[in-house]
Amino acid sequence: MYKALTGYIRHPSPKGFVGSAPCFSAGAMATAGRCLLECIKGYVMARYLAFFLILVLVIPGAAAAQPAGEDDLVNLSHLKFLTEPVTVDGREMAIVHIYSEYPNYRWVDASGEGISAVDDVARAAVVYLWQYERTGDAELLDWARLCLEFVRYMQAEDGAFYNFVFDREGTINRTGGTSHKSLEWWAMRGLWALGEGVRVFDGVDKAYADTLAETYQRTERAIAGLVGAPGEMIELYGLKIPAWLPSGAADSTGVGLLGMVAYYRARPNQATADLIAPIADGIAAFHYGTHNRYPFGAHPNTTGAPLFWHDWGAHMGHALVEAGMALDRQDWIEVAADEANSFLLRHLAFERFRNLGVVPDRLNQIAYGTNMLVQTYMALYRATGDEQYARYGGLAASWLFGNNMAGVQMYDPDTGRVFDGINGPTAWRVNRNSGAESTIEGLLSLQVVNDVPAARDLLYVTPVEYRPWRIVQAEDGARITGEPIYYRATWTGTSEASAGRFVGLGPGDEMELSVRVDTEDRYLLYVALERQVEQARAERARAVRVETPPVIDGALDDPAWEGAQALASNTREQFLRGAGGWAGPAVDSHTLRLAWDDER
Repeated sequence: MYKALTGYIRHPSPKGFVGSAPCFSAGAMATAGRCLLECIKGYVMARYLAFFLILVLVIPGAAAAQPAGEDDLVNLSHLKFLTEPVTVDGREMAIVHIYSEYPNYRWVDASGEGISAVDDVARAAVVYLWQYERTGDAELLDWARLCLEFVRYMQAEDGAFYNFVFDREGTINRTGGTSHKSLEWWAMRGLWALGEGVRVFDGVDKAYADTLAETYQRTERAIAGLVGAPGEMIELYGLKIPAWLPSGAADSTGVGLLGMVAYYRARPNQATADLIAPIADGIAAFHYGTHNRYPFGAHPNTTGAPLFWHDWGAHMGHALVEAGMALDRQDWIEVAADEANSFLLRHLAFERFRNLGVVPDRLNQIAYGTNMLVQTYMALYRATGDEQYARYGGLAASWLFGNNMAGVQMYDPDTGRVFDGINGPTAWRVNRNSGAESTIEGLLSLQVVNDVPAARDLLYVTPVEYRPWRIVQAEDGARITGEPIYYRATWTGTSEASAGRFVGLGPGDEMELSVRVDTEDRYLLYVALERQVEQARAERARAVRVETPPVIDGALDDPAWEGAQALASNTREQFLRGAGGWAGPAVDSHTLRLAWDDER
């Protein structure tokens, strides 16, 4: 039993950054484990309780009775309100208005970007398609077709996509940072909608499914051109990182993978299978830690920051399960289950957090982060038949019904609105706007849990006790020996820094940090440490002073550049994203030299 904890933080070579250390009561965590076992009827295996002790947050209570007379929870009224049919160049399609603001919930555009985007319209199409499959309501196919026509309109000839339109006349935003022609997020969502469209329309309108398939195949071929050499790995922070993932993005590529799987299920073919396999292999390989070692089995989002995870678009496990079922690859399903049984389960045992890098951040929670949890667990339920995963899916979706840090129901079944987010543990920190993304993501979650009793029965759990963690900032400690370096930043280069500060410790640096606690108990400490490369390995730029101003003309034989250090990017290790597709220095490399004079 301790009234206070005094810790010494000592870090060996190479120099690294120490952020903050959450401090938890071991007694509270034992209680949390017992309550968690009770609330989900013993479905958490005892072997996971040990690692739950690291990050205890919320203790869910027993499931309340289902509201009397409750029928289908999925209400598309608000989504239909946001969806506006338009005619562009004689083509009937639909836009989905991006924002809808409290209290009147009128349409609001995205300032400077446009009035609608593939990001939302594509996902709306998926909602309409899934709801048609659930209900058989043919009107939903009309809504889906209008959305899919917008997606098709926004595709370029090379298979890439623009994202935003400025107006109802379909004027495309071709230059915006979130709208330029690319194979980024909006293209992957477009591919998902097209794949789902082919799958569903194949059974009701084969001719239209063929049209969608032609559009789909353009983007599939474009993505295939981005896949590097399977098996090529780069090393960073001691991790082996797959270099062949398109743009190094496991998250957006995972969303695209959902579209490929949907298309393959409708129309099995070797080309699609040959694209699914290396992408799924890459996502599966991009998976680190164990149940008690950081990052606890998570799939990071991007190869450029391999120890950072955020919930926005984190469908990596979900996509692996779907791909595993489609191509009969049990290994992909097992990797997804490993993440779900360890890292994702922390969101249920403690509380949702949005980021982990390396300290969890629970603020700015949105329905998108909830949906990725729900979809992963419900996909595992479909793949394995294990009702444990359905229950986890229901617990994840209970965020929509008040099992969240604000204690506010985020989804209104009477209107179909989903609030836009939570930024603190009180009701007044809830963003009560109801935009397209929040509404769509919430509906996608409800569509997969509503018809599964084991999941739906847990939608109305309520917290019975809350024991928050404490974050102790390492930079508040006292220097003992050495010369620690104090930094102010919100991003270290690969992770977020809590409170916008962190401290760098090198060989021989030592600090002391005292922590006072209010309750006598045993405590566990989780120390957030990020290792950095040795300074000796980092080449520093050196500018030379010259007599005459250097001219930027590409003529490296100019005497003004003599003596300027050459900084070359010409090795595979220097390309953190897409290194598997690098064709060598003769194709893609550059050398930088710096020079200056007294006048310029």
